[in-house]
Amino acid sequence: MKAENLLERIASSALSNLQMLILHLTGRCPDFQNVSQMPYIRHLSLTGLKSTTALAQLFRIMTNIAELNLSMYSLCDLKDLHLIEIPKTPQKLHLELGRYYSCGFFN
Repeated sequence: MKAENLLERIASSALSNLQMLILHLTGRCPDFQNVSQMPYIRHLSLTGLKSTTALAQLFRIMTNIAELNLSMYSLCDLKDLHLIEIPKTPQKLHLELGRYYSCGFFN
């Protein structure tokens, strides 16, 4: 199942009690553009994301993040880096960033 489909299923289910989400992504860069908002997610742990576009989409979906653990070691998409609006709600932030590679290397 694609990551975006799984997130949409979670968003459309009655999972408003869900506060923590841990995503470990592998493979291609997901497109979260059509995923409904998930303001009930307070803690997000994310590894394996390679795209700043997908990161910007996740921040649009999860607007009330209090704790963010983000590991992006192999970035292959920086085109929307300037569009990223970091949520104003984080109380704890842990970042692990790697280096930029050509997208063709990972696709």
